[in-house]
Amino acid sequence: MYIEKSSLYQDSSIIASFPSKDKICLILTAKLGNIFAYLSKIFY
Repeated sequence: MYIEKSSLYQDSSIIASFPSKDKICLILTAKLGNIFAYLSKIFY
């Protein structure tokens, strides 16, 4: 449990250390992935 929590904090600190431009890119790629998943559900 403690290990999982500490790794979560590590991930969030890594994300927080990104410059804001990179954060926007991460968010956009995540949203694009969601859109592609949605479209593939429609077409297949």
